[in-house]
Amino acid sequence: MSDLPTYLITNDDGIDSPFLRIWVEVLISQAQVVVVAPLKDQSGVGRKVTTRREVHLKPYDALPCPAWTLDGTPTDCVNIALSHLLPKPPQAVLSGINISSNVGFPILLSSGTFAGASEGALWNLPSWAVSFQLSSAIYHALRDLKTPHNPRLLDPLLPIVRIAAERTLPLISESTRSPNNTAIVHNLNFPSTLSHDTPITQVPPIRLTHRSFFKPTGTPHVYRFSNPKDPHSAELCDASALARGEIALSQIKVGEC
Repeated sequence: MSDLPTYLITNDDGIDSPFLRIWVEVLISQAQVVVVAPLKDQSGVGRKVTTRREVHLKPYDALPCPAWTLDGTPTDCVNIALSHLLPKPPQAVLSGINISSNVGFPILLSSGTFAGASEGALWNLPSWAVSFQLSSAIYHALRDLKTPHNPRLLDPLLPIVRIAAERTLPLISESTRSPNNTAIVHNLNFPSTLSHDTPITQVPPIRLTHRSFFKPTGTPHVYRFSNPKDPHSAELCDASALARGEIALSQIKVGEC
């Protein structure tokens, strides 16, 4: 029997995300990896649990590890994996690597990536939500294509995402050495200018005032993603760390156990 730890991975971009594949390829060098991820993009669903229809779990053979896809949310994926799929709890629950950053409230509360990690944390497991910052132009280009598989956009980007995946290895390993008794999510954001030497800064999430998530076009209303205003002048926080080109690490308590 292998002495390697077991890591459960989910995401909110869907099981076909190339960022998920890169993370799996890196992690399998040091862990037994199991993937349970949504069939389709579940960005922005927060901690939604599917309650009014059946969800269907199916094997997925296009990853180099045991994998299943679920026609549900990231929370559904983690809950079903922990309750009904894995014979024993994994050493860590990992969510990502997300296509674009996840910084500050209320963005974290609506993030499916953060929700997947939160479900693991509420089971007292070391849990990580990991995201990769993109420029607005690349983010919208990937989303507008309906699928992230585009060589022109991805070929220069994927080697940097691989560095991000490699940088998670020691951090996740360290977190598994002590129990997660306070339901903490480690929220990790990598800058688009990432290198092997980029420093990690532990910071709180920026606290944003409520504002519209929608374009002011009357009806119908259309969702519009917008970054925090002027993060350069904000107090030390995840947004300002990313703006300086640093890796932002926040520890967020999601409940008491």
